[in-house]
Amino acid sequence: METLFAPAARSEVEDVRRSFAGLNDQLRYDIVLNLMPNITFIVDERRQVLFANDAALKILGLESTEVIGARPGEILKCVHSGDLAGGCGTSEACRVCGAVGAILDALEGDKKSAKECRISTEVDGKSVSLDLLVTAVPVATGQGKFAVVTMHDIGDTKRRQVLERLFFHDLMNSLSNLQACVILLSKEFGSMASGRDYLGRLASATKSLIDEVYQQRDLMTMESDDLEADIREVDLGGLALETVRSVEIADYAKGKRIALLAEGPAQRVSSDPVLLGRVVVNMLKNALEASGPGEEVALRLAESDGRAELSVRNSAFIPRETQLQIFQRSFSTKGRGRGVGTYSMKMLTEKYLGGEIGFTSDEAEGTVFRLLLPRA
Repeated sequence: METLFAPAARSEVEDVRRSFAGLNDQLRYDIVLNLMPNITFIVDERRQVLFANDAALKILGLESTEVIGARPGEILKCVHSGDLAGGCGTSEACRVCGAVGAILDALEGDKKSAKECRISTEVDGKSVSLDLLVTAVPVATGQGKFAVVTMHDIGDTKRRQVLERLFFHDLMNSLSNLQACVILLSKEFGSMASGRDYLGRLASATKSLIDEVYQQRDLMTMESDDLEADIREVDLGGLALETVRSVEIADYAKGKRIALLAEGPAQRVSSDPVLLGRVVVNMLKNALEASGPGEEVALRLAESDGRAELSVRNSAFIPRETQLQIFQRSFSTKGRGRGVGTYSMKMLTEKYLGGEIGFTSDEAEGTVFRLLLPRA
């Protein structure tokens, strides 16, 4: 029988039923799999369904007699399942199908496999696109080779990701235009606003808003493993000085001092300057927000065991119960909706920048966050 990808040969339906009866006598998969909320099939070596759990039958609106002996794509009414007489898995389009790929990995490669799958189908005469995460796990018994296949609908996740990318793209375009206008206004009318500096305040607010948007975008991309670091040689002292200058004009820094201290020669590190800048800004912001009027925050550059060290110290003490949760996502002492700052600091530093971050806090010395980075 013709195929352009997976084997086309299949068993008779009665042979499939007998195969599952033998498997079920040994393992009673039906009891376990019927507890699962996702579509779940057991398929044999020819990718034919021996068993569909209750969730599959309910979600697809089918009876068990309609799925036994069929292949997954045929059950889901994939538009390519009828391209060739061999059915699901045999058409040219099946070469890029995550469902067939995952099942073949399990049956022929004897390994667990999870792949994303996009299926075009028809429901009530209307074209519908499905986004699924298909996971296949091999199972070998005296009855032969089988695979347990689960299908999880990730359509909402995919749509949200697309909308998020569009949102950040359009928002950043608008903010960039706003920032350009502020710069032009400052050049043309800045001298006329002497003593009030409204344009300077507007420029600062615009930059802060852009930084916040970038931080949220980076947080989402790093959690989905889509963030790519641009690692290169960075002058750590220059980056620290630039960061201090940008933070000094923020509202949370008013009435407080930032001391920049450097020990030893200038240091160059191997890092992504943009992502590293976000980490240092968060370190300074947290320290300043925890400080009172007239207090000083110290940013110190040093060397530690062959690596560059950047530390930020303030005089506040962090209670032990807070210390235990400091890097957890969404934990914050500053109110609801906060808490991504320290979490993103740790994620960016240790997952993307090849460094380490930690802190100490006691009532005598205050709180010190330390960032260790590889030397260039």
